[in-house]
Amino acid sequence: MSTMTTVSGKLHELDEDVRRAWQEYHEYLHDLKGQDYDDAEPEAWELLQEELQDIEGRRRILTGPLPAPVTE
Repeated sequence: MSTMTTVSGKLHELDEDVRRAWQEYHEYLHDLKGQDYDDAEPEAWELLQEELQDIEGRRRILTGPLPAPVTE
């Protein structure tokens, strides 16, 4: 298996991890309403952001840093 195929497979796994993280966030909050939702959402959001940052860190290891955005 070539290095590119291996990297491509790992990037696909990271994409799946992103989808899973969002799904877990959604499922955690899905049945909550009113004050229960208001109380739970900030912590759920923080956990989601931590997971997404971890995934992005793993992606950078595979691909290198993303280029800086172009500003005009």
